[in-house]
Amino acid sequence: MKTQLTSVRFRSRYPRRLLAPQKMISLAVLLSLILMTWTVGLAGAASPLPQDEGTVYTVQAADSLSKLAEKYFGDPGAWPAIWLATNAKAAEDDTFDAIPDPDLLTSGQTLWIPTSEEASTLMAEYTAEQEATFAAAPKTMRLPDLGGRTVVAVTENAYTPLNFVDPLTGEAVGWEYEATEEICRRLNC
Repeated sequence: MKTQLTSVRFRSRYPRRLLAPQKMISLAVLLSLILMTWTVGLAGAASPLPQDEGTVYTVQAADSLSKLAEKYFGDPGAWPAIWLATNAKAAEDDTFDAIPDPDLLTSGQTLWIPTSEEASTLMAEYTAEQEATFAAAPKTMRLPDLGGRTVVAVTENAYTPLNFVDPLTGEAVGWEYEATEEICRRLNC
């Protein structure tokens, strides 16, 4: 039995015309303009309207002060404004919850979101206070005195140059040992 190979041509229902380069460029520009308009529209829809007064906000699951600052002010670093404004409001109105720790919010807490102008003022005050605190802090931190107590540090001698056993002397050497010795020297252990 003989097998005969033949080539088969498939005909497409669509013509094989390619777009002229000029039309391809025009089409690409049009598509990119449409995409840019669409994304700008989405970004504009996501941002809140400018506030004339502050806003009462009830904390939802997964909220954080930085997320709220991003949402209302466009800057996650403006979280202290919400923290300070809420604590000030809580001091005069029992319906607001003071925030003792800005890293811990719980669902259902009532916060006060200040206006953008108020937030700017609060941030300027907060920044000045932080700079003053930093400037007043001592230049060196006092370390505790361990009074010669024994400190045990465990490491594996297998990671050159961090820690290893010197084959010539048989001593454990390396950066980790030197760092531990320096820390113990400073802490008097």
